[in-house]
Amino acid sequence: MNVARRFLTTAASTSKAASAGSGPIQQLPEFVEARHLPDALYNLIRRSIAARPEGSTGPIGIRNPFLGVSDTDAWTVPISPRRQKKFLAEYPAWALPPSPLNRLDEPKAVRWRDGTIVTWEGVVPAETTPPGLYGSRRRMFKGKKHEREKPVRVQERQERLDGMPARIEQWKKTKDDARRKITPSLPF
Repeated sequence: MNVARRFLTTAASTSKAASAGSGPIQQLPEFVEARHLPDALYNLIRRSIAARPEGSTGPIGIRNPFLGVSDTDAWTVPISPRRQKKFLAEYPAWALPPSPLNRLDEPKAVRWRDGTIVTWEGVVPAETTPPGLYGSRRRMFKGKKHEREKPVRVQERQERLDGMPARIEQWKKTKDDARRKITPSLPF
């Protein structure tokens, strides 16, 4: 962690100095030094370099541990998104491999202690947004019963309102007829 804090303070101080205009604008380095990486990435690179055949030189490509890996029937991410967020909080984004949480236009390669260049292999999946609230679901949320039945109730109510004047006229007529029947014809 000391390396990470030291790295962040130097990166922050150079960016502050560059933004303050006290010196020339410093560009990002071409490579990320291995000593500035999180321990998990450092150990991954160390194991990969140790596993390659002896006498082989040149750049080495390592599968990006931030991206998911599809094994036979399981989908795993070697470094979980929760841990990736922690790394992004502790290290600058440009020093880490690209991932769905850390989208980079040009990822930086890593320079190992002996000068070996390490590149991250893998493609970050395109960012997709579901079309609506339930766009990514196979089944919609069933909702409350009164919400599901509301369209039917509204339609029935409208049908009743459409025939309302005729129904009122018929009711008035039957009431009038009933009143006439009850009224006696004789005054006593």
